[in-house]
Amino acid sequence: MKAHRILFCMLAIAPVTGAKETRPAHSPVLSLAPADAGVIVYADKPAGLLGPLTATVPAEEADVRASLKSATELFSGPTLVAVVGTPMALGEFRIEFATRLSRPEIDFFKKLDELLLTELAKDVFGGSAGKVESSGLLRIIRLPGPLPIALFTAAKDGIVYGSTRRANAEAWLEGHDLDERFVASDEYKRLFGEKPTTPDALVYFDLRPFIPLLEMEAGRQGLSSVFSTLELERLESAGLTAQWSTPELKMRLAVAMADGEGGLAELLAPRNGALEIPSVLPPDYTFFVRGAFCTAADSWNWLNDLLDAVDPDIVREFNQECAEFRNDFGFDPHTDFLGNFIDEWMFAGRIDATGIRQWVTAARVANPDLFRSHVAALTAAFELPFATWTYGDVFIQAPPPDAGPRFAMACIDDYMIVTSDSEAMQEIVDARSEGTTAMKSRGLASLTRHLPKETSCFVFADLAQLCNVFVDAVGNDCAPPAEIIELMRNVARSKAAAGVTVSTAPGLLAFDAVLSNAMGSDARQVLWESLTASLGASREQSKRLVSAANVKGIVVSCLIHANEHKGAWPDAMSQLVRDGSCAPEMFRSPFQDKTTALTVDNVDRESYYLYRPGTGLEPQEVVVCERELRGGGANFGYADGHVEWVEGDRAVQLLAKMKQMAN
Repeated sequence: MKAHRILFCMLAIAPVTGAKETRPAHSPVLSLAPADAGVIVYADKPAGLLGPLTATVPAEEADVRASLKSATELFSGPTLVAVVGTPMALGEFRIEFATRLSRPEIDFFKKLDELLLTELAKDVFGGSAGKVESSGLLRIIRLPGPLPIALFTAAKDGIVYGSTRRANAEAWLEGHDLDERFVASDEYKRLFGEKPTTPDALVYFDLRPFIPLLEMEAGRQGLSSVFSTLELERLESAGLTAQWSTPELKMRLAVAMADGEGGLAELLAPRNGALEIPSVLPPDYTFFVRGAFCTAADSWNWLNDLLDAVDPDIVREFNQECAEFRNDFGFDPHTDFLGNFIDEWMFAGRIDATGIRQWVTAARVANPDLFRSHVAALTAAFELPFATWTYGDVFIQAPPPDAGPRFAMACIDDYMIVTSDSEAMQEIVDARSEGTTAMKSRGLASLTRHLPKETSCFVFADLAQLCNVFVDAVGNDCAPPAEIIELMRNVARSKAAAGVTVSTAPGLLAFDAVLSNAMGSDARQVLWESLTASLGASREQSKRLVSAANVKGIVVSCLIHANEHKGAWPDAMSQLVRDGSCAPEMFRSPFQDKTTALTVDNVDRESYYLYRPGTGLEPQEVVVCERELRGGGANFGYADGHVEWVEGDRAVQLLAKMKQMAN
């Protein structure tokens, strides 16, 4: 089983499992995670992840499907895997495992033994099967491979606990205290809070052992200065949690960092603050991105430090241009102009089928009058034409209709605002006077209850609007599955929204995401099933493209050969391998995992492709194709060099003809 499938399922939208549940501070299974683990993976309901994962496995991989189904039935309760140390230091390396039994103990180990003997396990463990043995009151789960592993396991109170350290399993079975556990550690409280609840999924990763390697690689790539400027040596650990059995889908990634200032944390989250700037935005904008800074000049200083680490000439040139600008216009673009922008900024847009229909950018200014004077100096110096008028109590400036660019600019309260057109600016003025801004919209309000009160970056998306745009944009040339269209329509009729924040705390950089559940109780289930079905289809399509590339490569090599041999094509595919025109792997099927190595001696017999030789072949003649149809079609390569996917009766006829003529 591919690791990326599990990671995708951990991070993607998972099925709704029911109403909101009341949970203990942490489950007994999660409590068994060791405090010194380098990697911890926990799932409260792994069956909810493994079940849909099975649908992404192609039908021809029946053994993989069967094994995944068995694993889904076996691990339906909370399950934990923890790794301590690395295989490079065997004295410190160990694996710990725990799961809550969903069946009698004897039946669990019997089924586990059967699972370890499947073809899937043989593939995972390099051709050898695992097994379960009894040893007194313990059972030993043996996992073969390059580094054989023996897990000593015991069952008690409906929980199976195992460790590669036998003493741990025996101590737990006898009721003795184990070494310090993760949920009682300062690291757990630091990443997940003083009073965390058990999530649906949790992943922990200790970054410290890898920082020296990352620093060494940065040095080899000539990026030592960038590494130092970002202060990546301060990274210590990361923890990801996901909660989907509640009305809202919640995810949080927390990165622990050693004490210090600046670096990566300042780049992503220079300061926390209350979300206020959406108060200048009407409530029906599709999305907005809000950022924060102490001043824009401070942020530019930090960027200069980073650029200086990459190329000092860039910074030197910028400083020279600032000096020239100051002499020409009487104020410094860095300290005076950028220094006037404080606290927070925002970019927002309305989206339709053609793209961003209207946009708004805004930033808080410390001195609006100073900003207006700077703009006046620039417009006068460059002789920029501006039309000016008053709407309500707001003074608006915009280029004349025949000036080219379209935008409008105004200072409202203490915000500088620039919009795509004057109509958008007038809507902002109306929303402000009527008190109907984005801050009071239902979609934003449903998210802010579940996100940090003060953040540095906030990204908001109105999913209902986006889905409505998607449905409107679907044309005859795009035919997504019917269930996707229906789901999008359901979401479009809802108040669904998504939000992502970035914030800092002492020694912590946090990313929080929330998806509101206003789209209906079964929407996530439908979306999950649709996503997994799409994954399976995408997997098949990608293999089809790989096969088409193989056919193309073979045909092109044949054309080159024919050009060098008076129009005569190679006598066999092995001739292309022999003269180095094609690698043997080009003749292997991307649809099947074959163990037979292709060589010049067996490629004509074992190749996934059929080939017909000849001299003076007509351009429309098929010369290379796949040996069998998949989904009613196959890739066919023609003598003029092009490759075509052919389906239906024509594909059947062409393949039959090729089987008669192929060597």
